[in-house]
Amino acid sequence: MATPKSKKGKIIPLFSGLRRKRSAADAQVAQSGTQLFRQVVNYVRDRAKERHIGWSLIPALVTLRIVAAENLRAIRAAFENGIASDKPVHPDLLAEFLEMRRYFTAAIVYKAAQNWKDQYNRRKESANLDDMLDEMQFLSDNQSWDWVSFHETEFEFFLEIANLSRFTTARFVLNRIRRDYLDSVLAYNKNFWNMQSAIAVYRSIVRLIRDRKPAEAEGEVLQFFTQNDLAIVQYYASQVAAQGFDTGSQVSRESVRPVYASAVPVLTDTEIGRAVRFALAEDKASADVTTQAIFTTSAEAKGRIFVKSPCVVCGIRVAEHAFRYFDTAMEITARAADGDRLAPGATVLEFRGDIRAVLRAERVALNFLGFMSAISTRTAAIVEQAGKYGVKVLDTRKTVPMLRSISKYAVVRGGGYNHRHDLSEMGLIKDNHIAQAGSVAAAVLAFRRHAPFTPLEVEVDTLEQLSEVLPLKPDMILLDNMEQPVMEKAMHLIRAANRQHGTKITAEASGGFSAENMSRLENTGVDFVSLGSVTNVINPPDFSLEIL
Repeated sequence: MATPKSKKGKIIPLFSGLRRKRSAADAQVAQSGTQLFRQVVNYVRDRAKERHIGWSLIPALVTLRIVAAENLRAIRAAFENGIASDKPVHPDLLAEFLEMRRYFTAAIVYKAAQNWKDQYNRRKESANLDDMLDEMQFLSDNQSWDWVSFHETEFEFFLEIANLSRFTTARFVLNRIRRDYLDSVLAYNKNFWNMQSAIAVYRSIVRLIRDRKPAEAEGEVLQFFTQNDLAIVQYYASQVAAQGFDTGSQVSRESVRPVYASAVPVLTDTEIGRAVRFALAEDKASADVTTQAIFTTSAEAKGRIFVKSPCVVCGIRVAEHAFRYFDTAMEITARAADGDRLAPGATVLEFRGDIRAVLRAERVALNFLGFMSAISTRTAAIVEQAGKYGVKVLDTRKTVPMLRSISKYAVVRGGGYNHRHDLSEMGLIKDNHIAQAGSVAAAVLAFRRHAPFTPLEVEVDTLEQLSEVLPLKPDMILLDNMEQPVMEKAMHLIRAANRQHGTKITAEASGGFSAENMSRLENTGVDFVSLGSVTNVINPPDFSLEIL
C-alpha cells in the first residue's frame, strides 16, 4: 500500500480508495506506519467533529485497520505487562485514537437525537436500548461479568444508536474499529471507568435522544468520555515516563493538539439537577407556607414565562427541571431555545400542571433564567464587538461558586468559547509559579515532566518574557495587560516562532477588556480575548411568570 501524501494534514489518496503494492511499498509503510496511523486517526477525528461520518470514511477506516495493528498491540502490552518495549508507542497516538473514537461516538449520538421520530418503527430500537441498559445495570449490580463482556454489551448499545442515526455507514465504521478498540484500550478501563456513572450517563443520553436534544446528548457523551480518556492517557504516559523514555522527541508532532477552547455547550442533567436541588432547598420551597395555606389540594394551572426586555435567552432546561421537581408529569412546551435572541413580550415556555408546583418553583426558575440569560446576553454583545477584529471570546474561572457549569454553558450559548473549566484541564503558568520555580524555563520543564500531554499556557507581561517563553513551545500564550502596539509586536514574534519551530502557538489577550474597548484588538492578530466580566457582571433580563 502506497504511503499517502498529506497536504495540511489531510489524507489525499484515501478519497479515491486504497492501493496494495508489493515488498518495496510494504517496507515503506512499515517505516512510516506511525506517521500514517496519526494521519488516518486525525482525518477520521476531524470528520467526526463536523459530524460527517458517511462513506468517505470507509477507506480511512480500512487503512486504520492495516496500519494500527502493531501500535495498538504495543499499547495493550504496556497496559498488560508494563512498558517493556525498547521504543514504546508515543502516548499522543493513544490520545488521538481515543479522541477519534470519542468524537465519532458523539456524532452518532447527535444524529440519532436529531433524527428521532416518535413513530411505531422506532419502538423496537427504543426497547432494545432499554434492554441493553438493563443488562449493563444487572451486570454491574451483581458483579457477574468480566470486563470485556460488559464493554461488548456497551458496544452493542452504541451500534443500536448508530441505527437511529440513519448513517448507513455508521454500523460499518463502528464494527471496523471495534476490534482495535477492544483489543487496545477497553479491556483496561476497569482501572478508570465507573460503571454506575457510565450507566447513568447512558440513560441520560437515551432520554435526550428521545427528547430530540442533539446538542445536549452530544455534550453528555463528550464530557464523560473526555474525563475517562484523560485518565487512561495519563496512566499510560506515566508508565512511559517511569521507564525514562524521552517522549518529547520520539514522534514528530505534525500538528499541535487544540488548546482548550470549546464551543460545545455542555450541561448535563446531573449538573442541572444538583443546581436545582440546592436552589430549591435554599428557598425551602417544599415548606412554602403561603401555597400550603391557600391550596390544600391539587389544582391544575396553565401559564407561561415571558421576557420583558431584549435578551439572548438561556436556562430553559434548568427552568423545566425546577418545575418538574415537584410535578414530574407537568406539561412544558418550550417556545424558544437556549441561545435565541428574544424581543420584549416573547414567550419562553408554556406549562400546564399542579399550581402548587408552579408557585413553589417559580422564583428558582426565574432566577436561573435571569442569571444564565444575563451571561448569554453579555457574551453575545462582546462577541459582536470582538468579531469585528477576528477575535474569539473566552470565558475565565471567575464564576459564582457552585455555578460554573451553568455559567460556562451560558457563555457558549451566547457565542463565546469555554476556556479551561477547572485547574486540571490545562496548565497556566503565571508570575507566582515562575517566581517559585526560579525561571520561566524551570517552570515549563517542571510542568512538562509532570503532565507532558496536557495543554500548557504561559502568561507574559513584556516582549522580553515572550522571547524567553517561545523557544519552550507552549501551546498558548496569555498576553496580559498589553497595549495595542505591544500586542501587535508580540504577535509578530509568535508567528515567526511558529514558522521557525513548526509550532501552532495561539495567543490570548487579557486584562481590562470590555465590550466598549475592543478596539484595542485592532490589527493585533490575537486569536482570543478573555474577560472575567462575561460571567461575573450580571445584569439580568426581566422575566415574568403569568398564570392564564
